[in-house]
Amino acid sequence: MGEDHPLPRSVVERDPAMVRRLAAFTEEAKRAVEGSTLERVYATFDSLEELALAATESLAELRLLLDATVVAPAPVASGRNQGPSAPDLYAVPSYAGMHHFVGRRDQLSALDDWAGAAGDPLMLFEAIGGAGKSMLTWQWTTTEACRVRTDWAGRFWYSFYEKGAVMADFCRHALAYTTGTPIAELDGLPQSELSDRLLRVLASRPWLLVLDGLERILVAYHRDDAAALGDEQEATDRVAERDPCDAIRIGDEDLLRALTTATPSKILVTSRLSPRVLLNAADQPIPGARRERLPGLDPVDAEALLRSCGVEGDSDAIRDYLRRYCDNHPLVIGVIGGLVAVDYLQDRGNFDAWAADPDHGADLDLAGLDLVGRRNHILRSAITSLSGPSARLLSTLALLPESIDFTTMSALNPHLPDPPQYADPPFLTTAPPQPRFGDIDVRNLATEQLFERRPGEPSWRKARLTPEESEHLETRRREFDDKVAAWQRELEEQHAEWQHERDKQHAEWQRARDRQYGDHLRAKVDWESGTVRKTANRKLAGTVKDLERRGLLQYDRSRRCYDLHPVVRAVAVRGLDSESLDVLGERVVDHFSSVAHDPYDQVRSIDDLRDALTVLRVHLRRRDYARALSLWQSGPSNAMKFNLEAHTEALAFLREFFVVPWSEPVPPLGEFQIAYVANDAAICLGRAGQTAPAVMAAELALRSALKRGYPLYVLIALSNAFHALEADGRLARAERCAVLALELATLNSTGAVRDREQLFIARVNWFKLLVGRGRTREAEAVWATLDALESPRKRSTYRPGTAEVWHAKLEAQQGTLSLATIDRTLEIARSASNRRMVRELHVLKARHHASTNPRLAAENYAEAVRMSRETGFPDARSETMLVLTRLELGEVADPHAEAHRLAGARTTDDLALARLWHALDEPRRATNHALAAYRTAWADGEPHVHRQDLDDATALLRDLEVPLPRLPVRDLDAEPEPSWESDVRALIGRLRPASR
Repeated sequence: MGEDHPLPRSVVERDPAMVRRLAAFTEEAKRAVEGSTLERVYATFDSLEELALAATESLAELRLLLDATVVAPAPVASGRNQGPSAPDLYAVPSYAGMHHFVGRRDQLSALDDWAGAAGDPLMLFEAIGGAGKSMLTWQWTTTEACRVRTDWAGRFWYSFYEKGAVMADFCRHALAYTTGTPIAELDGLPQSELSDRLLRVLASRPWLLVLDGLERILVAYHRDDAAALGDEQEATDRVAERDPCDAIRIGDEDLLRALTTATPSKILVTSRLSPRVLLNAADQPIPGARRERLPGLDPVDAEALLRSCGVEGDSDAIRDYLRRYCDNHPLVIGVIGGLVAVDYLQDRGNFDAWAADPDHGADLDLAGLDLVGRRNHILRSAITSLSGPSARLLSTLALLPESIDFTTMSALNPHLPDPPQYADPPFLTTAPPQPRFGDIDVRNLATEQLFERRPGEPSWRKARLTPEESEHLETRRREFDDKVAAWQRELEEQHAEWQHERDKQHAEWQRARDRQYGDHLRAKVDWESGTVRKTANRKLAGTVKDLERRGLLQYDRSRRCYDLHPVVRAVAVRGLDSESLDVLGERVVDHFSSVAHDPYDQVRSIDDLRDALTVLRVHLRRRDYARALSLWQSGPSNAMKFNLEAHTEALAFLREFFVVPWSEPVPPLGEFQIAYVANDAAICLGRAGQTAPAVMAAELALRSALKRGYPLYVLIALSNAFHALEADGRLARAERCAVLALELATLNSTGAVRDREQLFIARVNWFKLLVGRGRTREAEAVWATLDALESPRKRSTYRPGTAEVWHAKLEAQQGTLSLATIDRTLEIARSASNRRMVRELHVLKARHHASTNPRLAAENYAEAVRMSRETGFPDARSETMLVLTRLELGEVADPHAEAHRLAGARTTDDLALARLWHALDEPRRATNHALAAYRTAWADGEPHVHRQDLDDATALLRDLEVPLPRLPVRDLDAEPEPSWESDVRALIGRLRPASR
């Protein structure tokens, strides 16, 4: 009890000795038990009302303290898998709802019917954010699924809201649960293999798998701020021109399609958007899939949900309000409950009074808004009504892409003052003395002042002195020397006095600095672990409780983590003004930047970059592009491009540096920064199969590098532009690019090591072009010159094995390629971890064995397919050739079905499909694909063609007795020349005289 309690302490105890003992006991009770890591939680109160409030806040504080001191679980024993074992439910992570589940009888019944029948294996619930998809499926999975049927082999829940758009991670956890395999043993496996294993498991026994928030794997969410994307934002592709409802990764679509046939198992999916792979051309579910659009709650259930928040009022008024203004949307109902039961101080919990109050319920202007607009308007009102600390905490959490634990929340505590900053005290001192030599400053004394010219005499008279004048001059010089010596002695005396005084001042300054630094250290210790943090954490408990009561913050007890609903996060982030974003964002940056991490060249998974990417997202959200790019260049760029081959993830971040995708960068970037970002974008777009955008980015990088006029940057940009143009089928322009790069690199190769390396790159690119065009003699001549050059050692510049693979292709064209050469080149590529070239070599090996040993050919095509699928971008040609080779071996059960599957894939290879249809005796289909393959190989016309493919397509058309099409030849001279071409020529012209 406090000192102002109606029952004073003096009435209870008057004995002075007992009063002292009671006071001592009270102080002792406030302190932690010796050796304990927990502090006592206590509060004082002066009334019953204060007791109720203090008890609530103290319990919340106790929970925060317990979360902060949770003992880490013991390590999992070797050979065992972490998490529940089947058939117990395994959730990654568990669902954390913000209110009790009510109603949904129709949807629960539909789920019962679906699970109990032998029909569609996959069921999709689609609705806008906050409609209750996750809560419905969690409720059914945890309480109803085992009632409907008792033969489940197990139940597995996976949320994409936490880990993001990674189906491979879903497969790993699902396999670990269903097979009992330690998850560490599955970490290195590609998604294709994980998917195949999972599908076999699902076909063996009835498993229930729930994929919550599947929209995160779709193109519409291929962006760095996917966690804060609102329903009101149009579903678009910010990276290229894909369908927003396509999966970002082709392998994800393959798995989703296969899950529709995963009987006897059942797959339950929730999503804001329906994946296109699950729908046919008429926008209806494909066989094996069922779609349910989730409506609002039943009026009776909506009223029950609001009353469960501590709200009372007239039933008809409540139902009418919820129906008209929020369409019985569960998330909004919970928020309204918080506005009435917590924020309406005039009469907490009185719905009728709140709805009629012009400053509260009646002030919500919802007329003319659709459901999403009404939902967001009510959420904004709820956020606006928050107190300062609650608003700051909510906004800070909204800047984070996923849930956080207590340690992170404590570091971002809005009640915690900024850490004490240290600055040396000012050191004030006078300038050293500078005594003057009479009226003349010695430093400005001129020799001519020693002479006195007679009036009217010419200036040359000074050089012809009489003996008397010479003696007079010598006397004056001696006087002057004596005066200078006296001045120097005075200067030394004054300087000694000044130095003595300065030493005293410096000693005093050092003592003051030591005192100030000691005060700073004590303040820092107090801030980190003393009363400041304890007080801030006690206040944090009340703030957290406030947000939970308002339905704005979720707590997952199983993981002891705090999170925001995605809709709340989206509305909160968009409501931040620039000043708040700067202040709160800087706090997030400071915390996550201080977390230790392994060197970027040791990154093995995207999780290893989590803290760095969190900081990067905040920089981009604040439009602090300079710091964002500096962080990106410091390591995440190379880690994502080379360590992880995470090109799609990288593009989500790179897109934020552009106003218009890949052609117009954000204004603050300088030319070198633009060149760096655009080069990165060109590389990642090319790897992702987006060839036209890759060309745009490469040309932007080239224009920016030319503005800097630094040949090295221009050569790097030319190399990327060459590869982008080649991949886009613009072979004539690619050749111009390669020729210019070779000429520029030759002129610039007498300088630094990096310049000589670029000459090697330019020659390798020229060699690749010659091989691709079938110009074998020229290619042989260039190959001979490469031996005299040292290849670059930096992996971001060149990967050993690249030139050797293209030489193997040259030998294949000449008919001289041997298995020994392929194997020797494989060793080189593997030792350099050059995965792309290793895949190319397996294809070469398969072609080498095609006519003599189909079994070995199939094995090598299978290896190429496996490796390409690991990157998320399947190799359509190898996939099709594998089926064709297995068809020759008699190992394809339904070849026509396989051919139709390959022809309907997102990426196809016409030449391989033409061969497959030809082998299946389908001349019409074979002809269509052969003609398409011929047009692709023709490219810009002779001599700018894909020689090998053109020859193969020509031979196939002749076998089909189809005349060759007459196609135009591209004339670059008749087209406008890109500005960068003339600028490169001008740069070459400036360098040429200096090279002679």
